[in-house]
Amino acid sequence: MLGSLGLHERAEIKDALAYLSLLVNPADAQAFRRAIQSPRRGVGPAALAQLVTRAREDIGDDLLQACVRAAEIEGSAPAKSGGE
Repeated sequence: MLGSLGLHERAEIKDALAYLSLLVNPADAQAFRRAIQSPRRGVGPAALAQLVTRAREDIGDDLLQACVRAAEIEGSAPAKSGGE
């Protein structure tokens, strides 16, 4: 098959490897960035930049912990009403 992508070049394989990498090393920032963006979760560049900043300041570069803390903060905030 000429012109086709190699196995490791396919987006699905890169995504799966990112998830596996996070299981082994939760501090892998590159794998976190790939995993958080696929499938789409509504985390844009600005939110990702805030997570990276929070991780560097508060936790010491652990992006997964920054997500957990952000979710805890969001959970304690009043719920947003989407239908009004």
